[in-house]
Amino acid sequence: VANNLGFPQCMFFACLETATWRRPMATKDGLVDIVRCGCCYEKPCRQLQRLAYEVCRQVYGTELGHKISFLVQSNQQDPWLGC
Repeated sequence: VANNLGFPQCMFFACLETATWRRPMATKDGLVDIVRCGCCYEKPCRQLQRLAYEVCRQVYGTELGHKISFLVQSNQQDPWLGC
């Protein structure tokens, strides 16, 4: 299967285009990212940028999760008593 530029396309992505209901499941599992990285050559500088971005995104996601879980707690004391 070739795309509009004539380059070969991964069969995995061709299957995902025909069955759109599978894409959210594959994206959630991280399968799309794994296959996308293996489809073509990735320059070392782009690989380092991608890895740094993934680490930052993971740290941001965990910190945001901690913040949300803290804000959702219902048994917090009111910091502004009497206001």
